[in-house]
Amino acid sequence: MGTQKKQKNNDALREKTTLQDRYQIEEVKRQSGLTIEYLAYDKFREKKILIRELYPRNIVSRNPDDEKTVGCVQMYHEELFEKMKERFIKKAKGLIKLYPVSGISNVITFFEENGTVYGVEELFTGITLEHILEKKSGRELGFEDVMALLDPVICALRVLHKAGISHGNIHPGEILVTREKEVILTGFLEPVEDSVADG
Repeated sequence: MGTQKKQKNNDALREKTTLQDRYQIEEVKRQSGLTIEYLAYDKFREKKILIRELYPRNIVSRNPDDEKTVGCVQMYHEELFEKMKERFIKKAKGLIKLYPVSGISNVITFFEENGTVYGVEELFTGITLEHILEKKSGRELGFEDVMALLDPVICALRVLHKAGISHGNIHPGEILVTREKEVILTGFLEPVEDSVADG
């Protein structure tokens, strides 16, 4: 993999970019420094999904010629990036094998393209537990309320931990409460073990 000049403010794929001749990017949802989350449309299944692109911004950039291909800024980062991709794929495969698990945003599939790797996840909409806990109005949630709310997530984690899969970065911002009152833990493909790459 060749080195590429570092670009600024051009990390995310453009709107309407198509991946795998199937997934069309609609908008960027979040950039963590290690991954980029996109809202996308699955033309085959005719539904919206979440795509997570491995993009450790401190060691990679996009090729300015096609604005899609990802490559390392420095050659000595290539081994690290390859290991990150391997771990991302291994975790994705483990989650796919357990599909479906209630209480999490399940990984549906993954693919390699543009020099990096992408995970396709179920899309849930709602408000985060962080937002709920920070709300000034309404009844405050006590410890028992929170534990009852988190029960589906705790059950899901038991299943995943038995399979050797951990989240590694559980916090209220990664827990969604949907309109249907489902509680969903997101962010399983966020490579927190590689956070040193963003340091």
